[in-house]
Amino acid sequence: MTGAGLLAAGCIHRAVVREQVVITPSNPVVVAQEPPPPRVEVLSPSPGPAYVWQPGFWSFSDGRWIWVPGRWVLRPNASTVWVRGHWDRDDHRWMWTPGHWE
Repeated sequence: MTGAGLLAAGCIHRAVVREQVVITPSNPVVVAQEPPPPRVEVLSPSPGPAYVWQPGFWSFSDGRWIWVPGRWVLRPNASTVWVRGHWDRDDHRWMWTPGHWE
């Protein structure tokens, strides 16, 4: 069957894949403003037993706070746990410690 025949028969379809954009700073983030309180997130059902929920967090970019929503991610291996990222206060500034696997 030719390509035109496959199209006519409805055997070819197009899949649209949406990619989630995550802001992950590569340099240490230190800001003078206190971050807003974390948002309450409603978790969708887990895609499977090997997935772990990575909670959302506030990121600071271009002088403003941006909420990065949580997401399900595949655990690298059965013994790893996700350590949530967090903002710490030091004197009059706030420093971001990114989440990571342990």
